[in-house]
Amino acid sequence: MLWPLLVQLILQQATTGGSTCKPAYNVTDFIQVAGIQFCAVVEIGQGFCSIFAEMRNDPTAGDLIPGSLVELYLGTCSCQTMKQWEFCSRPLRNLRPYECSFQEKGEADFTTHKSRVHRRLCDLTVMAEINSCNCRKKLSQRTLYPIEGFPTCYRNPLPGSVCSTHSVCGVYGCSARTVLGLTVVKCDENCFGGQPFCEEPGLLSSLPVVVTSIWSNWTCILNDDFFEISESICLEKDLTSPAFDCLGPRSLCCPGNYDECFCEVTVSLGEMKATRFIIKGYPQTSLYWQRKMKLKLIDNKLNIMDGFADDMIANKKRKNKKYSFIRKIKEFYN
Repeated sequence: MLWPLLVQLILQQATTGGSTCKPAYNVTDFIQVAGIQFCAVVEIGQGFCSIFAEMRNDPTAGDLIPGSLVELYLGTCSCQTMKQWEFCSRPLRNLRPYECSFQEKGEADFTTHKSRVHRRLCDLTVMAEINSCNCRKKLSQRTLYPIEGFPTCYRNPLPGSVCSTHSVCGVYGCSARTVLGLTVVKCDENCFGGQPFCEEPGLLSSLPVVVTSIWSNWTCILNDDFFEISESICLEKDLTSPAFDCLGPRSLCCPGNYDECFCEVTVSLGEMKATRFIIKGYPQTSLYWQRKMKLKLIDNKLNIMDGFADDMIANKKRKNKKYSFIRKIKEFYN
């Protein structure tokens, strides 16, 4: 049941030709369409942590059972570096501060044991812009390589290295395989506690995050022979109050009858908005003035979105200010 969801989340784009020297693990396509997801940070020893995107069947579930989720490996990094990361937009951090950073507190009040698994919310698309890990460090005397599309590292060869020395499953059975270019990990379902990473159940930091907010229906703000622009707002479950923790919406963003569809999520202090651009046709060369008008509209839209960029990544400038769908549309109209 989860594999169709995974397939929907991956943006199918043509790869660029030329060089045969490419990163062995490239998660760019997934990260660009992921948006907010559930994440699990797993301590694996020697001061290192591995991070996973947890694809769940039910985002409102307070318990995780075998078969109810898929763990996508997004890399390994120094735990200390991860603790400096901001996992969410500023408005969401204000609302759910503990669930938007890899910080531990209150464990001693609940148990004498420290959790090695930490579940949080994370905006993966925004996190792709934060400072990268130091991949020059070695894990268990083995070389780490930078992951393409996310600021983490990995050990060769994938997928098996995730289950080798310092396995994410601890001392229990671990299996890993590659699905659509991504490493998927599964621990022994019969291990103690029956948790996804065979961690001790019930510890505060490992409890699953619950999300009940949803995206609104799409509102069309522009529709002509060439392209369509629609917007959707993140709402609380009462469907009236704005929310900032909607998942995706990449898996549900683009209708299946359009090949050229691009989505972006922007966050202001007042709302979280998804904007969908659908390319329906190409303008005639003779319609120069129409192309100019549409490019001006696109530029205006881009300027509005760029105004939210600082809020999205804690006042840090984006490495690439131009949004992917803006670039694509300009290619069509030039």
